[in-house]
Amino acid sequence: MKYSKEFKLECVMKYKNGECIKDPPGVKHSIFHEQVRRWCRIYDSLGEIGLDHKRQTLTLEERLQLIDRIENGESCQSVALSAGIQNNLLGKWYKVYRQFHSDQGWQYQMGPYKKWLEDKGIKQSFSRKGNCMDNSLMENFFGIMKNEMFYGEEGTFETLEDLKEAMNEYIRYYNEETINVKRKGLTPLEYRHQSLSATI
Repeated sequence: MKYSKEFKLECVMKYKNGECIKDPPGVKHSIFHEQVRRWCRIYDSLGEIGLDHKRQTLTLEERLQLIDRIENGESCQSVALSAGIQNNLLGKWYKVYRQFHSDQGWQYQMGPYKKWLEDKGIKQSFSRKGNCMDNSLMENFFGIMKNEMFYGEEGTFETLEDLKEAMNEYIRYYNEETINVKRKGLTPLEYRHQSLSATI
């Protein structure tokens, strides 16, 4: 059953003030009061906007951003709460995503995609099925980059150019300034140069 934002807000205010909340017709008391407690958590996290049922209707891009957060280790419940949507709804979106997502890269084998790369002068990097040697390395790097320079900063990028500039700066920083024990205290750039020097 869908409730208006006004009705939800009224229930939240009554609950917070310790007032009696009348159960809607045909709804069990325990189920409704758990719903009200959930509305309270959403209200505390997002304010009134989180109580708007229209928040359940997100664009595909917005849904994928939420799914990406789950893929990077956040719980479905915390992501749903922060976005002001129902946990079970986000769970359904994620389930559908996992059904259609393929790590074998079938979409990258499609003719139109290959043609698009060719037109842009991009050489496609593709190893045989089940042997994507660079895949885990790149996914790991993208995860690090998103955690360190994107999540929590989304609102600071006013244009795509701002985002591209920030990504380029982060890649430069990562390559030239970050050090790692596995690389014996060297930056990625220094480590690569050391490896090349040893082979010459």
